Amino acid sequence: MMRRQRSIQIVFFLLAVICLFFNSPAFGLEKLIPQTGQEVSYDDGDDGDLKKGVELPTPRFVDNDDGTIFDRLTNLVWLRNADCMERAVNWQEALDKALLLENGECGLSDGSSKGEWRLPNIRELDSLVHEGYHSPALSNTFGDQAATESDPFLNFDFSGTHWSSTTQVNNPAYAFVVDYERGNVKTNLKMSKRFALFVRDGELETAKAPVFATHQTKCYNIIGGLKPCAGTGQDGELQKGHSWPVPRFSDNGDGTITDYLSGLIWLKNSNCFPTETWSEALTTVNNLKEGQCNLSDDSTSGDWRMPNRKELYSLIDFNSSYPAISNSKGDGRWLVNDPFYNVRSLSYLSSTTYDGDTSYARTVHIGNSEVELAEKTTTGYFWPVRDGEITKKLKVAVRGEGKGRVVSTPAGIDCPGNCSAPFNYLSTVELTANPSPGSRFDHWSVAECGRKETCQVIVQGQTQTIKAYFEESPEIMGWLMLLLFK
Repeated sequence: MMRRQRSIQIVFFLLAVICLFFNSPAFGLEKLIPQTGQEVSYDDGDDGDLKKGVELPTPRFVDNDDGTIFDRLTNLVWLRNADCMERAVNWQEALDKALLLENGECGLSDGSSKGEWRLPNIRELDSLVHEGYHSPALSNTFGDQAATESDPFLNFDFSGTHWSSTTQVNNPAYAFVVDYERGNVKTNLKMSKRFALFVRDGELETAKAPVFATHQTKCYNIIGGLKPCAGTGQDGELQKGHSWPVPRFSDNGDGTITDYLSGLIWLKNSNCFPTETWSEALTTVNNLKEGQCNLSDDSTSGDWRMPNRKELYSLIDFNSSYPAISNSKGDGRWLVNDPFYNVRSLSYLSSTTYDGDTSYARTVHIGNSEVELAEKTTTGYFWPVRDGEITKKLKVAVRGEGKGRVVSTPAGIDCPGNCSAPFNYLSTVELTANPSPGSRFDHWSVAECGRKETCQVIVQGQTQTIKAYFEESPEIMGWLMLLLFK
């Protein structure tokens, strides 16, 4: 009897060792909008008061000592020499230079080859803007002061604007640029002379706040005509950034719309209130609650807020214009009531103050996709937003010739039995595979998890089905038989 008990203990010890060997969590991607960088508050409920978004890392940048700079927020890699071309150039010249850039040029010793560098799209270029500073609206390497001409970039001319690879679709002879002196986003004629920064990919999956794709899908020549995308290096060809979920938006049936790209919840009626001054709009939105604006979402005063500049700009679809908002599915321009209504192709106020002159606030033009400034005392449109715990269903399926169970942390899935459960959108769910006696866990359907018995999954906008494969284990059964009846 004692021999049998000891044999059973040995078996369970062996099984525990096997489980520990395979039990290694996989990494998941959390997609969130970063903070603007504004630290000072100028009114209750403004950007500096709430500081919504992913906290900016310190240090913000890392000098790789090979002619490149690593952005720890977005994981993008930038060319450190901001004056690589030694002059202002037109849009096509900037695109062409990016395609030819390689190790040995512009101070590079990073081993890069032609085709790895590109002219950044407008969301990548705008990701550098820091609303806590002005002249320039860009932080230094550490992130605690405004940038200088040599920190973090070399030879940076802050007085000029910088090209993006993104075309303005309603006027394709123009491309988007960023004015780093003020932090504005605007458009310039492609034939004009501007400066150029260059960027290449980092690890998107591990970024604290990866840049969203612009959604631009077409390519244009320098005078605005359509052209084939292949080999252009334009935004429409490369389509860099975190791709859009399908659908992009969902009508919650309670006066609110969920944005599955950002995880934010917007008021369906984008023009519920009359135009107001900046301070008045902040107060109005802070007091918004169920019963107003066709809301039946159980919200109370303080749940809603005026979006900061980055939250408001996240709505923009650079494949559309007037308005630059997509439909619910994300495959076309906004239509009346799909998903929003009363959308105005005009400037909307954000809760972000311009650091260079605090009597001005940031605005986003919903028609032409530009980021502008407006005096706080003038009246404007505003579009309330709030945080929300959005749930999406996660499913598990047990497959293979063997048997086993899959359980989740947080609790909800215990399969077979309960093989699906709702979890918060963009949250991490840990799935653990537990093989039955005589079986072994083989692999997950998620490539990143492979044969590890614990798999971490990020809950996405669409229902996901994760498969766990178990197989029969004759070797283990043989051990059991040998030890139990020896």
